[in-house]
Formats: sequence, C-alpha cells, structure tokens
Amino acid sequence: MKPRKVSDDEALFEQTIKSLESQVTNVGAHLTVDTQARLLYVQEIKQMSDRL
Repeated sequence: MKPRKVSDDEALFEQTIKSLESQVTNVGAHLTVDTQARLLYVQEIKQMSDRL
C-alpha cells in the first residue's frame, strides 16, 4: 500500500498546529501557569485540530 501524499495545505496546517502547541507550552513555562492549565490548553488545541 502506497503512503498517502500530504497536500501542501495539510502540511502547513500540521506545522502550524505543532508550532501553536509549542508556543502554548513555552508560554506556560514562562508565565508560571500551573500544570493543569497548561495541559488543558494543549488538549484544547489538539481537539480543535482534530475537528478541523
């Protein structure tokens, strides 16, 4: 079975979501947001990306 070719739009979307997840983690580390809130932000971003 051949691997599916990812479109440019899909690749850009995945890259953007990963960047956003990274930024949220970084903000959490710098603003002393507690661990539970940081995990919630990451979960929300993941759910949003799954819906899109």
